[in-house]
Amino acid sequence: MLFRSYPWDGLVKLTLNLSQPAAVTFRLRVPDWCRSHRLSVNGKAIEARVERGYAVVERTWHRGDVITLELAMAVERVEAHPLVDADMGRVALQRGPMIYCIEQADHATPVSQISLPADAELSTTHHAELLDGVTVIRGLAEKFDVTPWQGKLYQFVNAPGTMTANRSEDDRRIELRAIPYFAWDNRQPGPMTVWLAASKASR
Repeated sequence: MLFRSYPWDGLVKLTLNLSQPAAVTFRLRVPDWCRSHRLSVNGKAIEARVERGYAVVERTWHRGDVITLELAMAVERVEAHPLVDADMGRVALQRGPMIYCIEQADHATPVSQISLPADAELSTTHHAELLDGVTVIRGLAEKFDVTPWQGKLYQFVNAPGTMTANRSEDDRRIELRAIPYFAWDNRQPGPMTVWLAASKASR
């Protein structure tokens, strides 16, 4: 079985080395995080039923047959149960089986002051030189503008000069860079967060 670069991509290949033809049922795992998948035998796409999280492939197999399973690995926003108070109004990023985080090492803005707009486009790039090789998630996020508060703990919503009172979105826009959670704290000391404040879609 070949996992080309899992978990960075979802391509799985199984090459059969049989001494003689055999009727065998294969069950290939399709994880809950995978919204869609493609299955093929010897390069030809097939439809297979999924039972209890496994794609079932039944046929008579021959030496050299190749089963290919491609698992879609889109970047997903994850939310917590509403009774988890600490995560209310926040989202985490997941791609395939990996949960992501943002580290201070990648951002000039404090990570606690970064929010992710609902319509922010997110992309991925694999960096072989970073942290022994990881896939990074990038996108445009927003930073909280705390300067108008001037030491105040509370103020009226939409008061003149606050971040919600028609302030320029361009001034608040920053580049987000997320790394796999398992790899954090391996470059320099600093804050990290998994759960990002979720803001409204940009206009």
